[in-house]
Amino acid sequence: MRHRSYKAFLLVVCTICACQTESDRDEALLETLMKNDPSKFQYILDHRDSLEVQILYTQINRDSANHPSFKSYFFNLDSTRYFYPASTIKLPLVVLSLEKLNQLNIKGLDKFTPVFHDSVYSGQRSIRKDLTSENQLPSIAHYVKKVLMVSDNDASNALYEFMGQQAANEQLRKKGYNIRILHRLSRSVSAEQNRHTEALRFVRNDTLI
Repeated sequence: MRHRSYKAFLLVVCTICACQTESDRDEALLETLMKNDPSKFQYILDHRDSLEVQILYTQINRDSANHPSFKSYFFNLDSTRYFYPASTIKLPLVVLSLEKLNQLNIKGLDKFTPVFHDSVYSGQRSIRKDLTSENQLPSIAHYVKKVLMVSDNDASNALYEFMGQQAANEQLRKKGYNIRILHRLSRSVSAEQNRHTEALRFVRNDTLI
């Protein structure tokens, strides 16, 4: 039950933050809000280091001309300590996958091209259909849509297959990001199995691209 509370409490905090006036805000806001509801958050406050809880909340404010400005609030933030990024790790896979498609620059290949997955190593899966897609076929575009709209783990894993573990991490390092993508989400496979990705085939009008 506590683990569910940890996942839900950030949403609660962010919702409350959105209702505050500017004069109420300061760098201690998140901790102050949690202290105001000890039944939900006291355990987190008392064990912040052992739980390794870190929060960075950035609020987007817009003026009368709709120009954005940003203010960030922190709780227990420490850049020298590891923290599990959860679903935020899916965004780099989205960006890298779209970039890879552009760089491939293959005639007839784009984000809407149907893509089929073949299992070629232990722990892999074959994918031929996506019943959530309008044409019931998987594609990079639909994987991206599912990741951004509903944070779909399977769609994120499909992008992982497209990028490959090594290539994804090399690209992230080249761009200056000190993060690593090491495994699929919600899949019980070994580290060695995570190093091997599925074979992908892009097919349009029954023709292999």
